[in-house]
Amino acid sequence: MKISLISQNVKETHLCGAILAQALEEGGIVKNKGAAIVSLEGNLGSGKTEFVKGMGQALKIKKKILSPTFLLLKSYPLKGSRFSNFYHLDCYRVLAKNMMSLGLEDIFKDKQSIVVIEWGDLLKNVLKSDIIRIKFKVLNKKERLIEFVIK
Repeated sequence: MKISLISQNVKETHLCGAILAQALEEGGIVKNKGAAIVSLEGNLGSGKTEFVKGMGQALKIKKKILSPTFLLLKSYPLKGSRFSNFYHLDCYRVLAKNMMSLGLEDIFKDKQSIVVIEWGDLLKNVLKSDIIRIKFKVLNKKERLIEFVIK
C-alpha cells in the first residue's frame, strides 16, 4: 500500500507523524514479529525529524525530540501505550555495520518497541522488508511530499 500526502507546513508534518503513531497504537498495520520499524528517507531538511516530533507528541513523550545525529540513538520510555519503548535512530553519519554494533538486532526483535530510523535507506541491507517506509521530498520552502509505503 502506498499513500502520498503533501504537507503544507511543519504543523501538518507533525500531524502526519501523530497519525502514524496512532495507527501503530491501534495495531494492524505492522505484521512483523518484532518491533514496529519505521524507515524515514529523504534529503536534509525534508521533514524527517519534524515527523518524529509529531509521533512523540501523539505518544505523550515529554522530552524534547531532537535529531540524534551525534548520539546515533535516543530511547524514550512510553507510558499508557501498548508499546514500552520508542527508539529514534539517525544513520546519517554512520555505516550500517557500525550501527548494528549498537545492539540493534535485540531492539528490532522487541515487539514492545517502536523504532524510527532517520536515513533508514542506509540500512536497507539490514532491515527486513516488512517495515514502514516513509519518503520525504522537498517541493518548495514550506511544502513536503510525504509517501508512506506499507507492505
